[in-house]
Amino acid sequence: MSSDRLPSLMEPFHQLHSSTYEVDKRQPLMYPYKMHYQVDGGIILTASHNPGGPKGDFGIKFNCENGGPAPDHVTDAIHKITTEISSYSICRDINVDTGIIGHHEFDVDGMGKYIVDVIDSVKDYVELMKTIFDFPTMREYMKGLGGNQLRILIDSMHGATGPYVSTIFNDLLGCVGTDLLRTVPKPDFGGCYPDPNLTYAKDLVDRMRVGEVDMGAAFDGDGDRNMILGKSAFFVCPSDSLAVIANHIDCIPYFKNINVAGFARSMPTAAAVDLVAKKKRIEGI
Repeated sequence: MSSDRLPSLMEPFHQLHSSTYEVDKRQPLMYPYKMHYQVDGGIILTASHNPGGPKGDFGIKFNCENGGPAPDHVTDAIHKITTEISSYSICRDINVDTGIIGHHEFDVDGMGKYIVDVIDSVKDYVELMKTIFDFPTMREYMKGLGGNQLRILIDSMHGATGPYVSTIFNDLLGCVGTDLLRTVPKPDFGGCYPDPNLTYAKDLVDRMRVGEVDMGAAFDGDGDRNMILGKSAFFVCPSDSLAVIANHIDCIPYFKNINVAGFARSMPTAAAVDLVAKKKRIEGI
C-alpha cells in the first residue's frame, strides 16, 4: 500500500465495509484472511505491539493488503493524517454480536451502508491448512505402527491458538483430547506467562521427560512463536525445525505444486538450512 492512497481510504465511503474477526484470532492469520477476503488492510488489536491504554495491555497494529506489517512510510502518513483531524462522528446504534457468525448491514445517515461480517476464523484457517498439508495421511500416521498411537502433547498456554489446536489435532488428526493443554483462551492467560520456552512451559517439559509422549509443542499468546520438543523433552532449536521442513518439502503437497526457488533465513538463524539447500541444490538466502 502506498501512502498516497491513505487519504482517499480514510475519507467517508459511500459504502463502508468492516470485517470483524473472532477475538481469539492469531496474528499470523491476518495474511491469509486479507488475501482471501480481498481487503485493503487489517487492524489488529493486540498487546504485543506498541502496547498502550491504562494498563499497558492494548495496542494497535495495521497490516497492508499484502498481509505484512505497514512500513514506516505508511504509518508516518497515518500519523500525519491524525494530526489534521478536526472532528469525528460516532454511531452508537450499531450493535453486533461478534460471537455469532453472520453478515450485518446498517444504514448510517449521511454515510450509506456500513457492513460487518463476523467470520469463523478457525474454519477458514483449517480450510487453508488442508490445501497445504495431507491431513488423511497424517491422521493415519498418528494411529501409529502396530496399534501404538503416536502421542503429541501441545500446550496453547490459554492463548489464541487453543481453538485451532483443538480442531486440527483433536478433530482432524485424532489426538487424545487430554494431551491438548490449556486450549481455552483467557484474557489473562490463566495467570501464566505465555512464553513457549523451557522456563514458562515447565509443566509440558516435565511431562515430556517421563518419556510416554513422542512429541511436544507450546505456543505463545498470539501464536507467532512456538517451542518444539522431541522424545524425552529433547529441545528442537527453531533453526533446526526450519531445516527439517526444508529437507522434507517434497512430502508437503503445497510445495509439490510450486517451484521452490530458494530457502530464506534471517541473520540470527543458524546455518542448518544452508546445508539442506546445498544438498538439494537450492539457493539459500
